[in-house]
Amino acid sequence: MNYSIKTNIISLNTIVAFCSAILIFSFGKFEFLDLLGINRLVQVVLFIPIVLFFFVKLFQSKQKNFINPLLLLAVLLFVTNFFNKNILNVYFEIGASIIVIFSVLNLSDIDIKRGIKLIVFIAALFSLLALIQYFILILYPDLSDFTRIAQDDNGNWVTFSNFSGFKVVNSFHPIVFLGLYSPETYNFFGIEVGRMRSFLSEPSLINIFFLVPALYAFLLNNKFWFKIGLIIIIFSILSLSTSVLVCFIFSASFYFFNKFFGFHFLFNFKPLIILFLILFIIKFIGIALLVDYDSLVAQSDQFSFLSKGNSLVVRSAGTMMALNEALISPFGSDNSDLTIPTSIYINSILSAGFIGLILIIFFFRKLYFNFEKFSNKIRNTQIVNSFFFGIYCVFITFNDYGLLNFSGLILMTFLYKLVLSNIVINE
Repeated sequence: MNYSIKTNIISLNTIVAFCSAILIFSFGKFEFLDLLGINRLVQVVLFIPIVLFFFVKLFQSKQKNFINPLLLLAVLLFVTNFFNKNILNVYFEIGASIIVIFSVLNLSDIDIKRGIKLIVFIAALFSLLALIQYFILILYPDLSDFTRIAQDDNGNWVTFSNFSGFKVVNSFHPIVFLGLYSPETYNFFGIEVGRMRSFLSEPSLINIFFLVPALYAFLLNNKFWFKIGLIIIIFSILSLSTSVLVCFIFSASFYFFNKFFGFHFLFNFKPLIILFLILFIIKFIGIALLVDYDSLVAQSDQFSFLSKGNSLVVRSAGTMMALNEALISPFGSDNSDLTIPTSIYINSILSAGFIGLILIIFFFRKLYFNFEKFSNKIRNTQIVNSFFFGIYCVFITFNDYGLLNFSGLILMTFLYKLVLSNIVINE
């Protein structure tokens, strides 16, 4: 009798890990299930075992299991939404985040790794589909117009060329099911290419939906999963997302300076130095230099993919607006116009007040101290540490897009549990 109960509990743990992993790709503007028209149905079905597991563990867990910075942050986001913005969809998403975070925190190490493997597999699958589509569109560029669609505010799929909604897409070309494209085109070493985004609403979300799973793949400490991670990396780079390119610049700089200063020095100081330097440039020097750089690059026949002027201008102006609002919003902001991705430190204040900032700082400090201990037990330690540092720097300097939503919170919870685990996969 006891063996049967134990077996059922283990089975439920695994189901919860898998359901949590799949749910990541149903929230946060990952639109594949929306394209199929089954997103809400899938979410409801996947939540059933998670809610059951949640209530079982709720009455079994010790008090210390409730004191987790991400769980507390999710609760705080729920409360501040009530007093500031009072948006119904946010209640649903953050409420779901609280349930899933608590459930993931109560999973065993082996089930955490099973869930992480599924996350990596899903991210790699969508990356591979996007890469296949990428080369098809190079050979048959006329098909690219079919991939430039997006959802409007009413949930209709419309073309980018007429995003006001007058031209609704009623049927999809088969190539759409490999991925979607942004409307921009660039010259990539003499080849005209579009901007891949898989099924994300925009390429800025690639950091959270693809680079973090790629980091998971490297942490699995296995040659097979390392190669799977490289597939995700190749897709991410070819997406030409500014955040991805900057991530690898940060990673390369960390790899070099780590030889001289060490992991702790860089993690404690360099990200904050970078953040303050960016804010100083925007505040006192302005963005004229960035615009001049963009104009120069845009004239190139080979490197127009490095032209990011419009993005830089919007992000820079948005960052200063967000910073000014954050400094006068100790309990969070009710300004719904501040939606530009910026530093997670700034957005944590806007979303959850100064307490939210404290929780984010505490989470990242605890994460990277345990990350160093975990990474020392796996292959390619320097590469993995550098990649982690690059992702972290992007989050705290200028692009936290998706990090405080359901998908970002759950991905961070899985990462947190992984680096705190005592098992290193070596299969």
